[in-house]
Amino acid sequence: MDIFENKKRDWMILELKGRMDAVTSPMVREKIVSIVDQGEKMLCLDCSGLDYISSAGLRVLFEAAYKIQDLRGKIACYGVNSNVRKIFNLVDLPSEIPVFDSQEDALKG
Repeated sequence: MDIFENKKRDWMILELKGRMDAVTSPMVREKIVSIVDQGEKMLCLDCSGLDYISSAGLRVLFEAAYKIQDLRGKIACYGVNSNVRKIFNLVDLPSEIPVFDSQEDALKG
């Protein structure tokens, strides 16, 4: 999995590319924790390159959502393909992390 970060306005954008599973999700968790520890409270996940997510990856996203919400920040994601969106909906992830079609919409949300 590759993770690229980019700052846009008040938002830290993480572009996720590849598979987020038991092997790669600790790397994503570490990156998110590092960003939050640096004071970022506005996190946007670009999932357009996310091919697959396992339960381990979902745990990381829920943990990130709770941590950022505790800090009174915001978290959103966009660009989710249909297969990953089915998994998100199955576990009701959008109730914790809003899912948008575009980056522009996510940053407004």
